[in-house]
Amino acid sequence: MAASAHSVRCAPFPVCQRMSPLEYSVRSTPRTRRITLRVIPGQGLVVSVPTRFLRRDIPALVEQHRAWAEAALADLRKRVEADATYVGGTFAAEARAMHAGEKPGKAIWGEANAKDAMALIADGVPVAPLPFHPRAKVN
Repeated sequence: MAASAHSVRCAPFPVCQRMSPLEYSVRSTPRTRRITLRVIPGQGLVVSVPTRFLRRDIPALVEQHRAWAEAALADLRKRVEADATYVGGTFAAEARAMHAGEKPGKAIWGEANAKDAMALIADGVPVAPLPFHPRAKVN
């Protein structure tokens, strides 16, 4: 499964604005019969294509369905923000404490560097990456 990000090609007109690329991963198996786009918690936007589908056509397909994908990612963000507590940079410590039973278990989300995330996974702490970043807080 390869993850990649692609940008929109714009005509050189002054009204043309470059949109930020959507990050997605691609799944391709012999059993896949149709093309599907899904937003999966912990994986983000996943494009499933038949084995014989041309890889060069995937960026155009994702751009064609950009509005749906952005709405689905926004809906996932709303659900996470409503149902879980943001713990920021203390995510690894909080998750480890809950896993050890030192704190009551609850849904949390936050930030962890790659080293801490890999250590949590190696210790059996159930964690998953989110396909978005926390909103910047402005005073």
